[in-house]
Amino acid sequence: MATDLSPHMLSALKSNANADGIGNIDTHVADAQQLPFPDATFDLVTSRFGVMFFAEIDSALKEIRRVLKPGGSIAFLVWGPPTPGSYFGAAGMPYMHPATSASTVAK
Repeated sequence: MATDLSPHMLSALKSNANADGIGNIDTHVADAQQLPFPDATFDLVTSRFGVMFFAEIDSALKEIRRVLKPGGSIAFLVWGPPTPGSYFGAAGMPYMHPATSASTVAK
């Protein structure tokens, strides 16, 4: 199951997968802060360059934990810190604001 806020991103995913002969991918437009899945649905939750764009990081991480089965795994891929002089820093720093620490996510 692949989720994204953008139906266009999901459409591109399906198109690319089909071009590669992969047809077993389901997609769903969804906000990470309000995932439309029952508790303990997934063995694995991944995010590739998405976590850093969550508007409410604590809410999204709580949702991810909610849909993850006990003993499940999480894998996130994110950019490094947006340091001045880097591409990400130049592109993103003017729009960044401090995020709440992920360590405050309720257990």
